[in-house]
Amino acid sequence: MTGKNCLAALFATSAEVEEALQKLERAGFDLDAAVSVLGRLYEADTGSGGESGRQGDEKRTRQPHQRYCRKFEDFALFPNTTIGRVAVCGPMMGAMLDTLRSDEADGVLAALESALAAAGVPEHSMRGYEDAIARGHILILVKGSAREVEQGVELLATGSEIEVAVHVRQGTGAAQGIRAGTRGQEPLATG
Repeated sequence: MTGKNCLAALFATSAEVEEALQKLERAGFDLDAAVSVLGRLYEADTGSGGESGRQGDEKRTRQPHQRYCRKFEDFALFPNTTIGRVAVCGPMMGAMLDTLRSDEADGVLAALESALAAAGVPEHSMRGYEDAIARGHILILVKGSAREVEQGVELLATGSEIEVAVHVRQGTGAAQGIRAGTRGQEPLATG
């Protein structure tokens, strides 16, 4: 991922994510270099059954990540007992693997937090994104120059998203979150 700015967009469905990725691709964004997608492998489970793919006697619906993940060269599935199995596509996957290999993080959730911080997401916004993923939402991150991130906001803030937020690194290296838009609910991660 390049650039010091990060656009974070939350979506409720895989179809919305596919449409958003198509818009970014048509606009010239390099999905493998600047765009990451993070989402649960299974729909959120509020009952018993854990991550086995079963909820009581009924199978849980598997999220169709395979369709949009095929657009990326890099894809991984990270098991995590806190927020479920998380499918990660794009450069964020490499950042998480690097963190896990270096023993800098104690588990997948810590690796996710480290990768989000490296992408420019402020600490106070991370928990909101983790909670959103745990609830079954899908996060798209676009990292780039101020102009690229502005273009990404224009493409993705169309009303179908749950939230679009821009995170800008200040001169000190600290990131600040700026709400770009939300769909009919309180924003999950603003600064």
